[in-house]
Formats: sequence, C-alpha cells, structure tokens
Amino acid sequence: MGSDYFLLVDEIAKDVGISDSNARMAKEVLRDARRYRLTSGRSPSALAAAALYIACVFRCEHVTQSRLAKSSGIREACIRVNYKRLLNSLNACLPVKFVDYYSQWRPVELFYWTQKWRRDWETEVFGDEVAGSEGQEERV
Repeated sequence: MGSDYFLLVDEIAKDVGISDSNARMAKEVLRDARRYRLTSGRSPSALAAAALYIACVFRCEHVTQSRLAKSSGIREACIRVNYKRLLNSLNACLPVKFVDYYSQWRPVELFYWTQKWRRDWETEVFGDEVAGSEGQEERV
C-alpha cells in the first residue's frame, strides 16, 4: 500500500511537469507521514497530490491545485484538506518545525528573493508560531 503513494507521485509529477527534485521531496514528506501514521484512511492519490503541492509551494515551483486535481482524478478541496492536514500533523510530530526540518530541500538561489513570500506562507499555515521569528534574518 505504501508504495502506491510513491508510484502516484511519479505519475502525477510527470503528467503535470513537476521537477524531479520536488517529486523526491514529496516522497520524503510521504515517508515521514507514513512513519508517523498520518496516512491511514486517506486516499493514496489525494495524499500524493497534497505532498506534491507541499513540495512545490515549499520550493517555489508554480503549480495549481486544479492541475494536480485533474491529473490525479480528485477534487481540489481534497488536495486542500490533505495539504493542511499533512502540514499541521507533521509540524506536530517532527522534532523541529516543518520548515526547518525540510530546509535541506530549499534551493539556495531562491532563498533571498522568496524570504518575505515564505514568511507570509509560514504565517498563513502555522499562524502565531512564526510571528515571533519575523524580526530574525535567516542566513545561508
């Protein structure tokens, strides 16, 4: 059952035109979700699409939920629900905050110009947890 997620990630990524590095990050997100038992009772295609959306948002690759939904055969709302559920659950389970844990996947060349965008995204997803770190500059 677990390998279904990984096969679907490859199929959806190829169909939509998502880069290989983002597909690998999506597989890493799914591995962690499976390790913390966050995948039970969820559709494999919905989880694969949500993990790809997380990877694309995190790595600043433009992809829409509608393109992912059309490629995976699910509704956009299903991607949104699983996207938020995975992010919030992984943030609760991981030893450090999600964005710090997956920082190895952040491309250095995108770091400076996306700093404000990333901060807005983190605030939207994680809420008040990020508010305290707004004044701090991140360094490469």
